[in-house]
Formats: sequence, structure tokens, C-alpha cells
Amino acid sequence: GIEIACGKYIVFHDADDFVENNFLYSLVKNIRNADLVVCSIDEQWFPVSDGYMDIRSFLSKPSMYNYVQYTNFSVNKLFKRDILIDNHIKFDTTLKLGEDALFISDYLKHCRRIRTIRQRLYHYIPHASSATNKYDEKYWDFSEYRNDAPLVRYPAVMVAPMQACILKEIINADPTTSTVLDPFCGSGTVLCEGQKLGLNVMGFDINPLAVLIATVQLEGIPEDCAVRSINAINTRLTMLNGNVKSYAFKSINKWFNDDIIVSLSVIRQAIIEETNERMRRFFWCCFAETVKKFSNTRTSTFKLHIKEQSKIEATVDDTITFFKEHIQNNYLKYVKDSTSSICIKCGDSKEHLAAMVADSVDLICTSPPYGDNHTTVTYGQFSILPLLWIDKKDLHIWDDTILE
Repeated sequence: GIEIACGKYIVFHDADDFVENNFLYSLVKNIRNADLVVCSIDEQWFPVSDGYMDIRSFLSKPSMYNYVQYTNFSVNKLFKRDILIDNHIKFDTTLKLGEDALFISDYLKHCRRIRTIRQRLYHYIPHASSATNKYDEKYWDFSEYRNDAPLVRYPAVMVAPMQACILKEIINADPTTSTVLDPFCGSGTVLCEGQKLGLNVMGFDINPLAVLIATVQLEGIPEDCAVRSINAINTRLTMLNGNVKSYAFKSINKWFNDDIIVSLSVIRQAIIEETNERMRRFFWCCFAETVKKFSNTRTSTFKLHIKEQSKIEATVDDTITFFKEHIQNNYLKYVKDSTSSICIKCGDSKEHLAAMVADSVDLICTSPPYGDNHTTVTYGQFSILPLLWIDKKDLHIWDDTILE
């Protein structure tokens, strides 16, 4: 159809759908200063906005423009034929599902400006026999997945079995895939699933706490000294109790009770005296979870919000016991010696990506942390208290001002 069309513009229409009488008129009228026009689809929950959008702004706001009307439907749009022909943009006829999304993403690369109109001009009629309804209702449903006992409760982690499915599908399609990169790796979900499948893994993150957690998740702890190091730190915790100067940083008394500060200072010193780096990093992760649990911050949010005074006063100092139990409950999960290549870097992903050699990875799998709406996760506020407690020698502090 694209090849034999001779008009200036092209629209696509499913034979079993219908449109309003002014559908074509409205699209053509609005493409005057744009390369693409998008109207609303009546049966879709989220309406299209009204206005012109520069393509750079469009692509920089995925949480605003990721609804299916923008990216998954070709039928509610007016395309310029010369853009399609000049750039050889076609539908992938080998696909039974998702070909519209690939077609539109290819077209968007050649757009400078998009016109969006709120009018609901297109009507989509769903059918039980359609391609999108041929899958079992539980296909791609991971709602029952729970990671109820993480080493550190890091916010907004990816769903592990979902990433495993994605990676397996890609490896099956291309068995030469050997290296996966996550440039916004967080606590390392994608990388851990990739490692389980035998891939070499690379990850970047701007947050030193995330890098610490991801490193421990990937490298684990050495089997030959795990039990010995755990017994030794338990002994040090007993010996150091009452013999360590309280650690201090700005506003520490706001976020921790005095007795909690004393106990956390003991744990901190006991970890510092561990000589094995991998064991020390594992202990710091257990410590991070302990710090969060016994701080005066609310657990209902990732932001730093002080608890009610009555709850602060009711806090019982069971810090050292919790820390010991957390080690005991988790260490066996992390005893391993991986044979895959592991590369984790802390800092600005843009800089790390710019320094990479071309064709050095086979696959990028990631979930970028959008920063353009009220639902943005406050990773910094979540991480700051553990970071202030952990010895900086064991953190990848890439910016001297990061903890200020």
C-alpha cells in the first residue's frame, strides 16, 4: 500500500473499525506545520493532549507520551509519504504482534514536530479473535511475583522473572548474545538475571548505594571464608560494645535515637575491621538495611519524612541483634564464585556510555529513571542515610559533593 500510494499523505485504517466524518479533514488540516498528526482513539482510557510538540520534548517525556495512542497504533495518525519513502520505512511483515510500534518508532526518528489533537476521531473495535487477544490472560502476568526477603529493600526494582523471560527470548533468537549492559542498573536485577543465563554483565548507576548492592548481588561472597568472617564479626560486635566512639554526621540526632547511634557505631567499626573485601561489602549491605529499619524515617515512603514523635520514642534498640540475624538469613544465598565477567561502574551514565568502545555489548536492557512527573522515585533521599554511615573507602564516590 505504501509503495503504490501516490498522494502527499498516508493514513492506515483497519477494515473493521470506523472513524468520524471529519477524521481525514481534521488530520490534513493540522499537519501544516508538523511531520505527524495524532488524534485520540475513543476506546482508549488516556486522551491525547492538544498542541504541537517538538520531537526532542516528545522523546524526553516518556511517562507523558508512552500511552498506546502515541506509540502502538498506526491507525489514528497522518503520515507524510515522502518521509516513509525516502527513509524506506515499512511494516515488518514477519511479525504478528507489535509491528505498529516498530513502524511508528522508526518514523518518529525522522520527525521534527508532532501535532496532537484531543478529538476522538477514530473508533477501535476489539475482537476476541484478534492477535492481541490470542494469548492466555495470564501471559506476561507477573502480578504474583514477590521478593519478600531482599538483602536491601531498594525502591522500584524491576520484576526479575520478567527480565529473565526477555533475556531468554533474545538469547534463543540470537545465541551469539554474550554481553548485556544496563546503563541504569539500580540494584542489578537485569544483570543478575543475565548472569544466571551465563552472560557477561555491565552496569552503570549514579547512586553509590545501588552500585554497592549490585556488586554484592553479582559477585556474592567467597565460600572458603564466609562462615569464618561471620563468626569473627559476631565476636567483634561483642568485644566492641561499649568501646567505640559514637559516629557523627550533620543532623544525625534528628534521624537516629542516641542509643541507636551507639549500636550502629559498633556495627560500623566491626565491619571496617573485616579484611575480606567481598565479605565487607556484603556486611555493608546488611548494615544498610539495619540503618533504614532503625532510623527515624517513615517506612511508608522512599522520601525522608520524620516519624511521629510517639513512634520515635517507642523505638527499641534491637539493632545489633537484627544485623546479626539479617546476615544469618541471607549469607547462604550469596555464596558463589561467578565465572562470568562483571563490570559495574558508578557515576553519570552519559559519561560512561560515551567512553565505551563501539560494538562492545550485544544487548542493552534497562528501565531509565524518568524525572518529569510527581511519581519520580527519590532514590537519593532513600539512600542518603545508609551512605552517610558506610565507610567511604568501600563506596564508589564519583563526586566529592554527592553526600552533602
